[in-house]
Amino acid sequence: MTMNTAVRALIVLAAGTALLGGAACSQAPEESAAFHDVEGLAYSGASGSSGTTGEHGEFHFAAGDQVTFAIGELVLGTADMGGGLRRVTPAHLVPEVGGDVDGIADQRVTNIATLVQSLDADGNPENGVTITPAASAAASQAAIDFDQSPQAFAADPAVAALVGELGASLRAPEQARNMLRRTLRGIRKLTDVPIPTRDPDVALLGDVFLPLEPGPYPVVLSVTRYGKAFERGCTCDAAQALEVEQREDKYWENENGPDGQPRRMI
Repeated sequence: MTMNTAVRALIVLAAGTALLGGAACSQAPEESAAFHDVEGLAYSGASGSSGTTGEHGEFHFAAGDQVTFAIGELVLGTADMGGGLRRVTPAHLVPEVGGDVDGIADQRVTNIATLVQSLDADGNPENGVTITPAASAAASQAAIDFDQSPQAFAADPAVAALVGELGASLRAPEQARNMLRRTLRGIRKLTDVPIPTRDPDVALLGDVFLPLEPGPYPVVLSVTRYGKAFERGCTCDAAQALEVEQREDKYWENENGPDGQPRRMI
């Protein structure tokens, strides 16, 4: 090989390496976010990323990706991960709502939230939702329409069959919206938390609201006879607990605040 030939070969090799390096650098960097507190959802990004959400809902995607979430093969919707979104909820899966807390009465958002919360493995979504492989397999066989009224959704034979197969109970739309609303406002609710008293024979239970983000926060304490968040009264059974959830949802979605505007706009 002559000197000129060797030089030309090196130039071609260097150019090829530069092109490969440029292609590698042009790939969008991998980022991470969470589908809030939901473990076991399948996800797939338009860029090719895919997997199952982790213990706290973690998933990975390329910057600016469109990520589709599903229970098994039952598609819930697609979230636009552009703009720095890091906490995904059912409200982000409907483009017209786009994560806006004022839009969660949209029937698609309500129904998606209802089903996801209802399929939680231990039936208590307050401590996080776990979608098991069995739930994913069952949902993969279901043909469910999320774009119908919550009443029609609850009466849908496909929904009833899925929930029944898993031995679960379908949550009320008010319950689903309340939990979703709190999440979007950065709040977690713990129901009937034991409150220590000086008398060991006195059982005191209260609702506790905690911020989702770490940091210093003022403590706000409201003392009522039964320690409940919305109106006084004992939630001594499931029916009374549902009434409390319905009052909370009505407070935000249907009633006006002191300024005459709906409270959901505050």
